[in-house]
Amino acid sequence: MESIQHTIEVKGILSGESGPDKIASVFNMDQTALFIDMVGKTTIDFVGNPTIDVVAK
Repeated sequence: MESIQHTIEVKGILSGESGPDKIASVFNMDQTALFIDMVGKTTIDFVGNPTIDVVAK
């Protein structure tokens, strides 16, 4: 069984990249749950961030 790192670096979207920037945009997102029906008053941001930018559409 191949590792996820091997799949990303050798076979995947980062196969053409080299150096330290190769995995700079790979994030562990498995513990951040986002649901389409989240309450409108719910805000998701980094812990301790003093301000939150809001963009109205």
